Amino acid sequence: MRVVLDTNVLVQASLAPFGPANGIIALIFTGQVRPLFDERILAEYEEVLTRPLFALRSQVVERLLRQLRLAGELVMAHPLPRNQARHLPDATDAAFLEVAISAKAHALISSNLRHFPSAACAGMSVVPPITFLQTHVRLK
Repeated sequence: MRVVLDTNVLVQASLAPFGPANGIIALIFTGQVRPLFDERILAEYEEVLTRPLFALRSQVVERLLRQLRLAGELVMAHPLPRNQARHLPDATDAAFLEVAISAKAHALISSNLRHFPSAACAGMSVVPPITFLQTHVRLK
């Protein structure tokens, strides 16, 4: 299964090791889920995860990002059409949708569903971590 992870999923996985977001990370590390990203997304992951606010050890962040790169797929994304992009509350979220749509991901996983209104998503499934896990487990 190929997915795009919103940054908040990685933050949750790092801060709550027994939560649903960490379950998704486990699926990635066991090869059951393949993360999709581009350089913009990787840069955001690193920038956010290294913020002093989260107090994550640099070795932990480096290991997570290295594993994501190894397990994942770098995507050349196409820009969202203007009529879609204008519906996004935060323009920086466009990268996640652009990668998901360009790579034909199974889902974009985010805990901030309001950041991805259906008018911007062009049919792309945007689900929270728990819903993804419930669906993935049910499909197995």
